[in-house]
Amino acid sequence: MLRKSRKSKKIFIIPVFILAVLAVSAALILFSCADTSDKPPPEKSAQDDLDQSAQATPEPGDGNNGIVDRSLYDEPEIKNFGGHDFRILETPDSNVFSFHKQVPEEQTGEIVNDTFIMRNRIIEDRYNIAVSAVYNETPNALLQRSMAAGDDICDIGFVRSSEVFGLAQRGHLTDLNTVGALRTDMPWWDQRIIEDLAIYDRIFTLTGDITTNDDVSTLTILYNKKLYQDFGYENPYEIVSKGAWTMDKMADMIKGVNRDLNGDGVIDENDQWGMASEFTAIYYFFFGSGMKYIDKTPDGYKFTLDDAKVQSVLQKTFDLLTADDSIYDLHRVIKTTSVSVYATLEKMFTENRLLFNVRLVGDALELRSMESNFGFLPFPKYDEIQKEYYSWVTWNSYTLVMPGIIADIDRSGLITEALAFESMFTVREPFYGNLLNAKIARDDEDTQMLALILSSKAYDLDGVNNSSGIQSGLHEMMTGMLSKREFTLASSWEQIRDRAVGKLETFMQEFE
Repeated sequence: MLRKSRKSKKIFIIPVFILAVLAVSAALILFSCADTSDKPPPEKSAQDDLDQSAQATPEPGDGNNGIVDRSLYDEPEIKNFGGHDFRILETPDSNVFSFHKQVPEEQTGEIVNDTFIMRNRIIEDRYNIAVSAVYNETPNALLQRSMAAGDDICDIGFVRSSEVFGLAQRGHLTDLNTVGALRTDMPWWDQRIIEDLAIYDRIFTLTGDITTNDDVSTLTILYNKKLYQDFGYENPYEIVSKGAWTMDKMADMIKGVNRDLNGDGVIDENDQWGMASEFTAIYYFFFGSGMKYIDKTPDGYKFTLDDAKVQSVLQKTFDLLTADDSIYDLHRVIKTTSVSVYATLEKMFTENRLLFNVRLVGDALELRSMESNFGFLPFPKYDEIQKEYYSWVTWNSYTLVMPGIIADIDRSGLITEALAFESMFTVREPFYGNLLNAKIARDDEDTQMLALILSSKAYDLDGVNNSSGIQSGLHEMMTGMLSKREFTLASSWEQIRDRAVGKLETFMQEFE
């Protein structure tokens, strides 16, 4: 029976979530995006990815009989830290972006919650420490105030990824590349976030098996299986596996899905739609094409919006989101004001009146009681030439940082590495095997599709830089085009190019 260590404690500041225990295969290493740097080689197809996922996905309760063994990895060094209080700064809110706390307050019987308690107890005993939580509703703000005051507030923290680089600019974060105990090239760390968000080889944030926040904060396309079958479409698993799930294919599927079900002459939230999204979906589909707004070059970093391929991708994205059978602006169509537009959207989907639903993976947890079946799809490719699928992780996801002021960086680094390493063996299987597979994915194909989505995470330097002011300009430009239903990329970009380039240059100078 799991129990909470008597050494663990909580600190509330107001107001201001087994490769050994249950072995997980290589596909589930990808499942947490811990090893996504190994992109499929050109000759590898999407079918290969799905087949690998199918062969490797364990059943909940499966024993230690997988193909990967804990003995394949070197254990982190073990030291006696004399009862050190290892403090983790995090939000107390269990919302969709911070689904499981690093330091749960108590056992609840929910397997993942209790597994985090077990992981912490293992590390406490191994290193003679106490793992405690510093709870704050706005951890980024608390971290900023504490660093400015010269206070040692925590060993690590989990802040919104959109706030990471604002903190880093002010010198409030440690470059994780300088923390020797962190083996950031190992599979318990997400390689894609390192690849996409490192600046001049400096790493300020990480995700991986140590947290589930990046998984539940990954965007996906949910599809209503009843509607899908009613329209006679071919098996979506086959489409994805052939690499034929493209923007054009999706556009063809949503065409003609709209129905005025109540005959009042107006198609609104009481009727049937092909796809529903929101303004920021232009980011989701754009990144799904493998494109980025900011690209690394041998000479530094630059915006990509002058590139012809990028412009073509954005045009196709715009056309898809503004198609007659798409709701890209929920507030424009959904007139109900007594409930949120998202609650209305969920109602439409569960009542089989919405074919494609652009949501977070974590949002699917709200659909466990849905009578009709639903499934998962990755974001479509730009075209069939594109080799991989990409699924964007929202800027609201909470990712790991280490404060710039810390009493013993080597100690904090080693314990962090130990937590991440242990999480690969104790947290991963309960999360994917029980919570995702058993509660969300309803058949083997769903499980394999979900594996593909969570192995295809994508990040973008502009997409998380709300604090730097870079993201806001492009966001306003893109959503403005959607609002006006006019694709004016060339002229709109011309108006903000110099300002955006200046902001980017100023931003990058902080890290040279």
